[in-house]
Amino acid sequence: MDVRSNEPFWLVKNGIMHSYPSLRADANCEVLIVGGGITGALMAHACIAKGYKTILIDKREIANGSTSATTSMLQYEIDVPLYKLKELIGEHGAIASYLACRDSIYKLENLVKEIDSSCGFEKRNPFILQGKVRMLNG
Repeated sequence: MDVRSNEPFWLVKNGIMHSYPSLRADANCEVLIVGGGITGALMAHACIAKGYKTILIDKREIANGSTSATTSMLQYEIDVPLYKLKELIGEHGAIASYLACRDSIYKLENLVKEIDSSCGFEKRNPFILQGKVRMLNG
């Protein structure tokens, strides 16, 4: 696989999976979501689940922007290491942030099952250990 391609991986792999008509008339809604990538789709799902009349729009095909170019690898750690985040917002807030990120992976896994998605979600062990083994002569 060419990891430095200028082509969006998921678009090349799957093509445009679904196409939806453009919004060509006035429409009423309680929530308008602009952007049909993974974030917009998850927001729309949450709003609809809560009973809000929701419209999602995008100038391109759905999931054809940065979402189609991602690795799709979800990690629950954030960009700031835990020890630094503790210095910035305190231990309680830092731990709560990491736990919320971790829990979001489980919520996404449950959502994939709930909607019977064929997206290929696969949970992996989050720990990767590497290093050199050194033999001690006794």
